[in-house]
Amino acid sequence: MADSTIKFDTDTIRGINTFEEITGVDVKDAIVTDNQAYFVVEEGKAGLAIGKGGKTIKKVQNNLNKDVKVFEYSDSLKEFVENVIPASVNQVRFDRSGDEKTVTVDVNRNDRSRAVGSDGKNVDVLQRFLKREFEVDAVTVR
Repeated sequence: MADSTIKFDTDTIRGINTFEEITGVDVKDAIVTDNQAYFVVEEGKAGLAIGKGGKTIKKVQNNLNKDVKVFEYSDSLKEFVENVIPASVNQVRFDRSGDEKTVTVDVNRNDRSRAVGSDGKNVDVLQRFLKREFEVDAVTVR
């Protein structure tokens, strides 16, 4: 992780505690909004957090009263992007121009709207996680 001192607000801390208590899986990073909660867990732990038939994650959703998404962490930028983007990823390019680090994610044209999400929500979440985990400044999906 690029910056080990991520500061969470009270709602996010409450969400992390609820998630960990119900699933028994440690959270590596999280973003909690008014109606969504996104949790990053260690590689290989997403299935455990979701539970058989989604039973465990439904408990978390009911408890938080939010839609919950779980992503597996990876030290590989490409794998992490593929874990977060809800579409088939063709290519992930990392560019550095001076101090700015950018990531461009190429997806199939048919998957683009799903990859971006309504109002760019998926790109925003990906960009926030990449900023904290990999010090990436900007993300583009095309």
